[in-house]
Amino acid sequence: MRSMSKLSLALMAVCVLILTPHQINGKEDQLRGEALINKVCEKTPSKDVCIETLKKDPRSETAGLKEVALMSVQAAKDNASEIISHLKVLVVDDSLEPDVQQGISDCLDVLGDAQEQLNTAAAAMLAKVGEDTEKWLQAAVDAVSTCEGFLNGEDQILLHKEDNFRLLCNISLSISEAVNNKDV
Repeated sequence: MRSMSKLSLALMAVCVLILTPHQINGKEDQLRGEALINKVCEKTPSKDVCIETLKKDPRSETAGLKEVALMSVQAAKDNASEIISHLKVLVVDDSLEPDVQQGISDCLDVLGDAQEQLNTAAAAMLAKVGEDTEKWLQAAVDAVSTCEGFLNGEDQILLHKEDNFRLLCNISLSISEAVNNKDV
């Protein structure tokens, strides 16, 4: 009888060890790569832009949920870098009016802050602090609106880039919310 108890305990321990990781990881292990990206992007403001953006990342083929979320933040950071490069050229353009140059300079500062906010959001994702992630992503979205106010519609190319940045930040925010709500 005693050997049956030990055998039962051993079998139960093996079952727990086999099943527990699947229960802990849950849905994240069910979908990866393209299937996960398609599912996650359904919950964003622009499914097509989301899918196109995430598939550009080489990690997308095997990415899990956390990786997809981090990839979306990285895409927004890369976009911010492009805008900042454009602003750095414009800010030294002497043919622009001083108030326009000041607006560009202010926008440059705000977008630099937005990049830092995205870095903080990524760190919060890695630390699994969902509320902080969403707070910092929202701050980056808000920065774009502030920057647009400084530019007064002067540079249509820049405004288009900023609209794209806002969209990428909102995509990251939607993905973060889906991760935090376990809605994927």
